[in-house]
Amino acid sequence: MATDAECAHRIAANIEVLKANTGVTNAEVFRLPSVSQNGEPGFNNSTSNITVVELEVSAFYSGMVNGVVLSDTTYLTPNPWGPVVGGKDIFAAAATACTLRQASMSLSIDD
Repeated sequence: MATDAECAHRIAANIEVLKANTGVTNAEVFRLPSVSQNGEPGFNNSTSNITVVELEVSAFYSGMVNGVVLSDTTYLTPNPWGPVVGGKDIFAAAATACTLRQASMSLSIDD
């Protein structure tokens, strides 16, 4: 859970940079659930001599953000194979609800 919390913190910081530099609003940011697993943490000295803590992680489930926009109305997302609650993949349901805010059709594929 600490890895997911750190990832969420870093994602939030990147969203703030994106918003500040592009004018994107919170309403235009699509938030999808994810679970990450640890890689090996390390340190990297950047060219500006500032020490940056790197966090190596990978998605535990397929990254739904790695979908393909097929048209103005259709989005194809990898099937996340997420946790099933009440007979429903809750990650797939979240992705469908999220993409249907913009597209009229959301399809998933077993990648």
